[in-house]
Formats: sequence, C-alpha cells, structure tokens
Amino acid sequence: MAKRTPYKNEAGARVPSVTGIGPHIEGGAGGLPRWAYGLGLDGKDYDEEMRRAQDIGTLAHVMIEAEVNRSSVDISEIPDEVTGPATIAMAGFRRWLKDVRFESLHTEVRMVSEEHQYGGTLDCLARVSGEVALVDWKTSAAVRSAALLQVAAYSHAWNELNPSLPVQHCYVLRLGKNMESFTFHWFPLDGDAMVAAWDAFLLCRKLYDLSKTLERAV
Repeated sequence: MAKRTPYKNEAGARVPSVTGIGPHIEGGAGGLPRWAYGLGLDGKDYDEEMRRAQDIGTLAHVMIEAEVNRSSVDISEIPDEVTGPATIAMAGFRRWLKDVRFESLHTEVRMVSEEHQYGGTLDCLARVSGEVALVDWKTSAAVRSAALLQVAAYSHAWNELNPSLPVQHCYVLRLGKNMESFTFHWFPLDGDAMVAAWDAFLLCRKLYDLSKTLERAV
C-alpha cells in the first residue's frame, strides 16, 4: 500500500487524522479481536488475512470511486481472491444507486480542520435525493458506532471549509463482500445521533492530546 501523506495545518505542523484519533474511541476495534480469534480457530494467518481484507477494501473503494466519476479500473492483474469480493461489494453499491437519486460532487477530498486541528479524507460528497450529503462506504462485516464519529468529523471539517455548500445528511453504506447485499444507514447532521457523535469525537480529540502529553512525561 502506498505511504499516506500526513495531514498538516496552515502553519505546516502535522495534525492527527480522524482514523488516528480512532483508537481513543471506546470499542473502536469493534469485532477485530473476535475476528482474529476465529482465524486462529480456523488455522489461518492473522497478518495474511488482514492484508487480504485491506486489499479487498481498498479495491472496492477504488472501484466505487471510478463508478461515481464515470471512469474505469483495470483489475486484470489483481488476484481473483481480491477482485471477487470487491466486485460483489461493487454490485451492492450499484443496487443502492437504483434506490436513490445520486449525483457525485466530490470524491476522496483531503481536509484539515484549523479550528479543531485534525485531518481526514471523505469518501464522497454527493447530492442524494436532492440534498447535500456525505457518503461513507464500508466493506467491513458490520457498521459500528465508531463509524458515526468518523462521518461526523468529516462532515464538520467539510462544513468548516465549505460554508456555502454545507453537508446536511450523512450516509454510511456497508457493502457485503460475500454476497450482493448492503446495509444502509441515514443520519441527518442535526439529528440526535450525529450531535452525540460529534460531541464524542471532540472528547476523543481532547483525549488524543492528553495521551500524547502523558507519553512525553514518561
């Protein structure tokens, strides 16, 4: 995987990413320990399966981005064990598109919040059924509460930087890798769930700074 470029503020100083702050979210690992335990029972190598899962998720994201940007992806040299599940996830996304009026505005936008000093990259900003929305797609086995903190952080960063085109809603779309299925979650930005998610993210952002201070003290 390509090395990620760090996020920097206007002064040129590095700031933490939304996903980097993520470990300070209680339960942020979600079902990962249980998944790893299951791999051990099945005699599978954790590192190998983790790399494979990341490759599938990366390819699915690339394929979806190409779809909304009306471009194409050459997958001819990628192993079938990766392209198969990613293609199934892509089929789930296409099925969702048939249920909504979808107009992509931007994809893979890097942002830095100067007010709260964090960075992140949103998957997609779109008009969904006529309203501006942030769309985040997951290829995990389930959507967990940490995902709400992520989309809340991305939405507020976008609105800080683009007040003339504010996000009104958040959509979290889980794309199945084993069958043509998906689960669809809709959250208005001013609804109880997103308000709580934003408050929780700000607390995690503070905890991130406090933990760094403690690390430097020992």
